[in-house]
Amino acid sequence: MKKILSLFAVLFFALPVFALEVIYPRTTMPAISSAATFFIGNTKSPLKINGNDVIVHPSGGFAYFTQLDSGRNVFTLESGSD
Repeated sequence: MKKILSLFAVLFFALPVFALEVIYPRTTMPAISSAATFFIGNTKSPLKINGNDVIVHPSGGFAYFTQLDSGRNVFTLESGSD
């Protein structure tokens, strides 16, 4: 058991963590009738939304505002180093 815990500790602390949490909008959001929307969340890495750099606070928080097109809008979030 001690060996398993030691192995877990080594893997946990040795591997880089690339976490991205989007708090808003949720993935189950209904359609919205607005000309713009925003993203709020946390990340431990640089972030891009649709290829645009997002300013990430040193604590990891971010807020990103964007205009919407009429109809369906698709967003690509990229978290991690280039």
